[in-house]
Amino acid sequence: MNFGELKAAIAEDLNRDDLTSVVADFLADRIRYYQREFFFGADQTVTFTTTVGQAAYPFPDSVVNPQLVRMLYYSNWQLLTEVSYSDILALDTNVPSTQSPPDLWAPFGLIIRLYPVPDGVYPIEITGHGKLPIPPRDEVTNWWTTDAAMLLRYATSAQIRAIRLRDFEGAQADILSAERERINLLGETVDRDGQGIFAINWIIAGVSLLGLIHSTFSLL
Repeated sequence: MNFGELKAAIAEDLNRDDLTSVVADFLADRIRYYQREFFFGADQTVTFTTTVGQAAYPFPDSVVNPQLVRMLYYSNWQLLTEVSYSDILALDTNVPSTQSPPDLWAPFGLIIRLYPVPDGVYPIEITGHGKLPIPPRDEVTNWWTTDAAMLLRYATSAQIRAIRLRDFEGAQADILSAERERINLLGETVDRDGQGIFAINWIIAGVSLLGLIHSTFSLL
């Protein structure tokens, strides 16, 4: 299923062929909402290059939750150790800062800080949870239009029924179905990734009452 076919399926679910632009807007909104979830389809690896004497770098826009950071040093990838930002501040006390190949990293807000401060130009690779983009054209196929298609069909239909059609009974049924699909996707994420933030999210999702409250207030 591509993006255009997904829109058409939602319009068919609603039995309305006069809501083309409405479906497109509400579907994009639901994708932006679910981009915050930790789904298996959103794992990404991105790279950047250090600058001599620069300790802090902005996270790539596509990465939401970094998990692993490594550095290419003389043709070998070396895994950097994650520490807290306060740990790096406690180490980086010299003025000027000590410069050497980094072996530590810490996230802080929208930046990543390395220690020691790089003394050369090193490729850095970040692996973690990223934002899967909204398909830019109807013919595009990605994770949202395949694995997450049913989640988006139910979630988008629920919002349109509640906000535009005032069909609250139909919206509630779609909310329940959307939550079931969300929990299934998070469960598959745990099966694939097995630990850490992914397992935590699946456990939270498994508490059905909290999940339903979460969906009801976010969809309506």
